[in-house]
Amino acid sequence: MENVGYSSYQIVLNEGSTDILFNYGEDYGASSGGADKTMVGIENFGGTIGLRYPGFDKPGNYKGRSVLFYLGNAPSPVDNDGDGYNSDVDCNDSNPAIHPGAIEICGDGIDNNCNGQVDENCSGSTDDRDGDGYTVAEGDCNDNNAAIHPGAKEICGDKIDNDCDGLIDENCNVSSDDQDGDGYTVAQGDCNDHNPDIHPGAKEICGDAIDNNCNGWGDEICNGVTDSDKDGYKSDVDCDDSNPSIHPGAKEICGDGIDNNCDGQIDENCDDPGSGDDPGSGNADAQGYYYRTSNDAGGPEYKWETFTKDAQRLSFMADSGLQSAIPANGFFYEKEAETNPPFEFYGKDYLRVYIAGNGYLVFAAKDTNYTNYAYDGQSFPAVDEINNLIAPLWLGGEGADASALVNVIYETLGNEPQRRFVMQFNRQGPDGHDIAYQVVFYEGENTIKFNYKSLGSLKGDTFVAGIENSDGSAGLRYAGLEKPAEVVEQSVLFYRGDPPDDPGNGEATTIYMPLVMADSLWRTSVVVLNTSAVAITGTLNGYDANGKVILASEEIPLASKAQVEGSLKDLFGTANLTELAYLSFVSSGAGVVGSVHIKVEGHGMAGAYPAKSSLAASKTLYLPSVIVGVEGWGNIVSLVNTSDETNQVKVEFDNGASKFVTLKPGQQFYFYPVADTEVLSADLKLVQLKDTDPAPTSMVISGGEGLLGAALYFHGEKLSAVALDNQASKDAAYPYLLDGSGWWGGLAFCNPQNEEDTATFTGFIDDGDPAELTLPRLKLDKFKSRSIVSHDLLVNGTGWLRVKADLPIAGMEFFGSSDYRQMASVSIGALQGKVGTFSPLRSGKEGEWSGILLNNINTTESEVSLTAYDASGKVLAEATRKIPANGQLLKEVNALFEGEDIKTAVSVGFTSKSNLVGVVFNGWSYKDNGYLFEELEALPSLFAPVAADLE
Repeated sequence: MENVGYSSYQIVLNEGSTDILFNYGEDYGASSGGADKTMVGIENFGGTIGLRYPGFDKPGNYKGRSVLFYLGNAPSPVDNDGDGYNSDVDCNDSNPAIHPGAIEICGDGIDNNCNGQVDENCSGSTDDRDGDGYTVAEGDCNDNNAAIHPGAKEICGDKIDNDCDGLIDENCNVSSDDQDGDGYTVAQGDCNDHNPDIHPGAKEICGDAIDNNCNGWGDEICNGVTDSDKDGYKSDVDCDDSNPSIHPGAKEICGDGIDNNCDGQIDENCDDPGSGDDPGSGNADAQGYYYRTSNDAGGPEYKWETFTKDAQRLSFMADSGLQSAIPANGFFYEKEAETNPPFEFYGKDYLRVYIAGNGYLVFAAKDTNYTNYAYDGQSFPAVDEINNLIAPLWLGGEGADASALVNVIYETLGNEPQRRFVMQFNRQGPDGHDIAYQVVFYEGENTIKFNYKSLGSLKGDTFVAGIENSDGSAGLRYAGLEKPAEVVEQSVLFYRGDPPDDPGNGEATTIYMPLVMADSLWRTSVVVLNTSAVAITGTLNGYDANGKVILASEEIPLASKAQVEGSLKDLFGTANLTELAYLSFVSSGAGVVGSVHIKVEGHGMAGAYPAKSSLAASKTLYLPSVIVGVEGWGNIVSLVNTSDETNQVKVEFDNGASKFVTLKPGQQFYFYPVADTEVLSADLKLVQLKDTDPAPTSMVISGGEGLLGAALYFHGEKLSAVALDNQASKDAAYPYLLDGSGWWGGLAFCNPQNEEDTATFTGFIDDGDPAELTLPRLKLDKFKSRSIVSHDLLVNGTGWLRVKADLPIAGMEFFGSSDYRQMASVSIGALQGKVGTFSPLRSGKEGEWSGILLNNINTTESEVSLTAYDASGKVLAEATRKIPANGQLLKEVNALFEGEDIKTAVSVGFTSKSNLVGVVFNGWSYKDNGYLFEELEALPSLFAPVAADLE
C-alpha cells in the first residue's frame, strides 16, 4: 500500500447539546491517495437510522472544513473563531484567518476567502484580471475586484484588506483629513475633528469641562493647573512642577533630602536593601519580592531570547479568556524524569500557567474565564480578582482590542539545572502595529523576567505590569509601563529575598578572539573582564588554524567586576605559540567580555579589538575599508567558523573580485588581500588573494552561521585593529572626529546594498551645538565603499557625527597623527548602550594615560554614573556627570574622578537612562632619539547589553 502521509480531524461533542461536529484539518486529504470510497456519517445503535454525508466522496477537496450533525431545528449561526463571521458564511469557523474577504494565499490549497475557489488568480499572477493596474504578482490580494489593490483607500468597517497591506481596517481611528477645517487632523492631535473650536493650541474655555486645546486636560488654566516641567504630571499632584525628575512615581533618590516621588516622605526605604541600596527598584512587597530593571545599576541584562525549531505556537483572539494550561508537561520537563522541578511563586509550587487574552497569566484557573476584564487603574496588590497572576502587559482602555490576534511562542531552553521557560507574545496594538514582549521563568532561582522589545504603538497610561500572590495580599506593580512608548529593549526582573545573580541566558558564555599574532615579530596580550554581579571561572583556549585546541590555560577565577590581563606567555606558560591562530575564553556564567592587544616587538606599533561572544556570531560580516595597492599599506583579515557545521564562505570585494572558501567547524581562514605587483613576506604564512582592476576598497563576507572575524591595518609605524561587525544601519553615530593640532580623522562607508544609497551628515561640537559641514550629503554607489578625511567634511572642533542613510550602511573610523606615527580605528556597529564598561585602562604608571569619550546621542540632557574598579573588582571611586543634549564628554580618566585615587583602576563601568556612544583611548609615551612618541589605540567600550537604534 502506498504511504500517502498524515491527516488530522476532530470530533466535537458539546455538553448539554445533541450536536456532533466534525472538523477536518488543513492537512486533510493527504492520506486519501485520491480515493473516492471514504465514508462520513452517523448511525444509531441498531443501524436502522443514520445519515451519510455524500460531499465527502472526494476527501482531498474537503480539508479545512466542518460538518455539523444536529437533531431538530437547525442551530443559529455562531462565530466560533471570533473573526467576525458566523458559521453560516465562514467556510472554516475554527480558524480566524479564514473567512469572507480574507487574502487568498497562493499554494496552500485552501479557500482562504470562502468564495468557493482555491488559490484563485495564482496561476495568472502576471495578468491584471480586474484592470486596476496591479497583478497578483505585484501584490493585488483580490484581482477580481478593481477597488482592492495596493495603495487603495482602506474602507473602515467592511472587514476587508482594501489596500492589500495585510491589515484590515487599519488606522480607522485616525483620519488624514481635516474634517472641521480648523487646520488640524486627528493624526496631528485634534481630539475633536468635528468642532473647529477644539484643536491643539486653542484657547481653553473655563467652565465647559471640555479639553479645548487637546492637551489631555479640561479647564486646567481655570483651576490654576499646569505642567510647567513637561513631565506629564499636573501641578495639582506634582510636588515640584519646575523639576521634571520629581513627580508621582519617580525614583526616590536616597540622601538628597527631597521627596522625589511626591508621596509626602523623604528618603523613605533607604535602609531597605531592596530599594535604597538598589536605586530604581521597586519596594519589597509583604512577602519579600522585589524588582530591578535593566536601567538600574546591577540590574538584569536585556537579552531577547531566541527559539529553536522545536518551539510551540499558539494563536487566539485578544479577549478570548483563559487558554489551556501551558506547558502541558511542566515548565522544565524531562521525558525520562519521574518528577519535574516546579516553579515556586509566593511559596507555592506550579508546573504551568494559563494565558488570558487581554494580557496576563494566572497560575491557577478559577471558575470565571476572565473575558471582558480590563485594567482600570487597579493597584498591585488588590484582594479583588484577578489574583495569583503575572502581568507583563495588561491592556486596558484603548489597548484592550478584543479583535486583535495574539500569537504566542513558548519553549524550554538551556540545560539542567539552569533551564528557562520562555513565552513570547506578539499582539496587535491599538494602531494596528505589532507589539512584542517575553516572560521568562528561571529554574532553581524562581525568578521571573519580562523582556520588552517594543511597545511603541501603545499610547496613554492604561497599561500595567506586575505580579500578585494567590489572595491579593502581596504583589508588586511595575510603574514604568505607564509610558509604554518609552519601554524599548528593556527587562524587568522579579525576585525574592537577596538580589539574585543576573540570570542572563542561564548558560556559560564563550567569547572569541579570532586573530592573534605570536611569532618572533609580534606580541599578543589578552584582557578578560567579568561584568556580572557574581564570581565566575573560565579557561583560555588556543586553537590552530584547523580549529584544534592546542593550548589551554589553568582555570582562571574572576570575582565580580574583576579583570585579568596578560601576554600569551603569561597565560599559557612556556609553550610553543607559533601555531596559535585564534583564542576563546569559556566562562562558567554570563557577563564576560574581553579584548586582544597586538604589538610589534621593537616598535611603537599597537592595535586592539574587542572579543566577540559566540552569541554574536553571524552569517554576514562587513569590512568597510580594505587598503590594497597603496604603497606601504597592508591588511590582514581573519575569519573563524564558530558553528558546528561546515560553511561555504564567500569573500566578495566591491570591485567584483570574490573568493569562495570552505570552512569546517572551528577552522580559520587567514588572508592578506594584495595587488598583483605586491610581494608577500615569506614568513607571514598568509593566503594570497589577488585583486582585479580597480583595487577593492571594502568587502562583504557571507556564509553559514557562526562567522566571527577581525582585521589589522598597518602602515610604516602605524597599526590598528578592528573586530568585523555584522551591523549595517540607517542611523549611526561616529564618535570622535580628530582634525587639526597634529591629528586627522577618517571615515569609511560600505554600501552593501545592490542599489545606490545616499548618506546625510549632521555634526555636533562638544556642547551639543550643530557643527558646520562642507559635505552634508554623499552618494554611495551600489555595493561600493567611500572614504572621507574629516577636514574635507567639517570644521575643526566637531565632536561627533551622525550619519543617516536611505538604506543600511556599514562604517568605521580611523584616527591618526599628522606625522603618520600613530593610528587607531573603530568599527561602527554596536557602539551604543545604557550600561557598559571601559576596559582596559592605562593610567596606573608614569608615561601611560587613558581617555574616555561618551557622546550623548539624544536631544535631551543625559546623566551618567561612573564607577572605577581595580583588578580584583573593588570599587575605587564613583562619579556622576551630565552631558548636554547632542553633547560630548571627553576627559582623561583621572579627571573624571576628581580628588580620588584611582591609580590602580583597570576598568570603568557606567550606567545611563538613555543611550550613549563611547570609546576608550589608551596611550604610552616613549623617548627615543630626542622625540616623544605616543602610541594610541582605540577600543569600543564593551557594552552590555547592545542597545536599541539611536533615538
